[in-house]
Amino acid sequence: MNPAEKKKKLEDTKVVKAEPGIKQPDNPPETFIVTPRLCLMPFPSPNLVESLQSYFTRQFNNKFMIWNISEYPHPTESLTSQTLDFIFVGYPSPPLSVIFSIFSSIQCWLKSDPENIAIMHCQTTKGRSYMMMASFLVWTNEYNSVMDAFRKLCSITQQRIDLLPSQVRYMKYVQELTKNQIKSRKIRISKIILDGIPLIEQEGASVRPYLQIFQNSELVYTSYKKDTPLISYYPSDISIVFELDLEIEGDVIIRCRHLGNDNKPITILRAMIHTAFYNELIIRLHKSDLDGPFNDDRFSGTFNMDLVLASNSESEDDSLEQIVGFNHSKHNSIPFVDLIGSEEVKNDEKISAKTKCEDFDDLFK
Repeated sequence: MNPAEKKKKLEDTKVVKAEPGIKQPDNPPETFIVTPRLCLMPFPSPNLVESLQSYFTRQFNNKFMIWNISEYPHPTESLTSQTLDFIFVGYPSPPLSVIFSIFSSIQCWLKSDPENIAIMHCQTTKGRSYMMMASFLVWTNEYNSVMDAFRKLCSITQQRIDLLPSQVRYMKYVQELTKNQIKSRKIRISKIILDGIPLIEQEGASVRPYLQIFQNSELVYTSYKKDTPLISYYPSDISIVFELDLEIEGDVIIRCRHLGNDNKPITILRAMIHTAFYNELIIRLHKSDLDGPFNDDRFSGTFNMDLVLASNSESEDDSLEQIVGFNHSKHNSIPFVDLIGSEEVKNDEKISAKTKCEDFDDLFK
């Protein structure tokens, strides 16, 4: 083999890394290189897993690790040895402490070898993946604003991504924690008020609601009582009040369900919050802050959910402070090449959520 032929053979077998944001012809569907060291991929369903494994092995010389933040583990074992699972069924976002654990593990992986690649996916390569990737870029000081990072990701991938209000809220929590020290807080809820009556049913009562509150994936409160009929509310009513006495701390999911005329429950409202970020005695979440109502015309534009608190105080539990302090410092920046892609999305409406969460009615069944 002469020198020219030898050189050509080497060039033909050389792994050429794709430029960020430029979709290669042989990329599997919805697989995007967003920086030279960060990648988004689809959920590895059986019909995709072979092409994904072949592509990543060829593209990254097998120096890749996958962070699965979807609803389910992988259906096959093909990528299991290179996958870390963070499974949260029904959660719009991982709990705050787990977000930092994910960030820490990605950082350790990338710092351990300059050629290592971190790959992330959720169930649909939509909300959670983009939320976590944008938050990670802020956490590592690549961006100051999570929404700027998110818009850039949408521009690079040329995708219109639908974020739920709870996902935006947790992105902003991460951003806040990069700038300020936040201490854990414990709150005691005395009542929750839904200000406005959603028109869920077209005939008869508009809604027959009951409330559920989850902490650490466990149901800690429900207004539903098996032998007690639910109260029916009509358009002429003003508000819905749930009386309770519940002390909670940390990541909390509040869910309101409606018992339909067929006696089947459906979720009509959800909000995931972390108590550390509220120091007042009334926590008001507007329609735009609530998963479900934010894009549902059955809720009026003035609809609110108020959490009325009996107490709100700093907690002796310093786990949040420890997790944040351990995982974040001004020296956490990882050497990335700047995000590269097409022009940034200019109109926020292009990236705002317009569709309902696919698993919305299945939360915590």
